[in-house]
Amino acid sequence: MFATEIITKEYLDRIYDEFSRELQNLQKKIKEETKEAAEADITKQITLLNSLMITTLRYRSLKRKIAMKINC
Repeated sequence: MFATEIITKEYLDRIYDEFSRELQNLQKKIKEETKEAAEADITKQITLLNSLMITTLRYRSLKRKIAMKINC
């Protein structure tokens, strides 16, 4: 394992929190939007953010599992 990690658990948590805040902003925005085209664009952004959030959680979990294997 590397002496210093570039992507730490804290960093992944911070990224997840940022994605979560952006998702909340988009959800508020879609409620205010009246045009279908704009709603479709916002929906695409929400879908992508959800995917990024899930991937971030999966990566954090994988790093934790690997660390546990190394420490055993």
